[in-house]
Amino acid sequence: AAGTEICSSQKTKSFRISKVEEVQDINLFCHTTANKPAVRLENTELGIEYHLYVNNTDYESYTANSVGATIEFKPIDVPTSAFATVYVLAVEPNTTGCELKMSKEFNISPLHATVVSENISCHGRLDGKFTGSYQGGVGLPNSINHKLINKKTNLEEPISSSVILGAAQYEYVVTDSVGCNFTVP
Repeated sequence: AAGTEICSSQKTKSFRISKVEEVQDINLFCHTTANKPAVRLENTELGIEYHLYVNNTDYESYTANSVGATIEFKPIDVPTSAFATVYVLAVEPNTTGCELKMSKEFNISPLHATVVSENISCHGRLDGKFTGSYQGGVGLPNSINHKLINKKTNLEEPISSSVILGAAQYEYVVTDSVGCNFTVP
């Protein structure tokens, strides 16, 4: 969604408000080391400032030092839901003027999963129970993948609202649309 431009000149204290284009070469990805969502911006312009705001606070900024470079902002670590916006600012050298060129907004929520299980009643029976649930993550609910893995066979078990299982160790793995995951052993 396109944002609104608001820039101020220290000399005249004037404001200019206009429609702003959405940033095109930007995406969310899962930072592999932190296992948290992060923002990647590609095809940068030389001398342009790029700002990542999380919950209306300037989280991180870069000034591009080459044309076409890729910027990866640090992982977004928030305890609850976050609203992230990337602003692309053109700042004129040796002035206090600025022009907001583009922006893009994202909703980010930490991924979390829980499991309710019940052991089998007796050796050899297939009456163990499992129910897994998850919340958060990046992407639409139907873009979140969840699976139950039998650690004994390393095979994925089918998941329905409530699963009946035999004796084994299981792992519930939830992966969001950018590849971040949460595992309940």
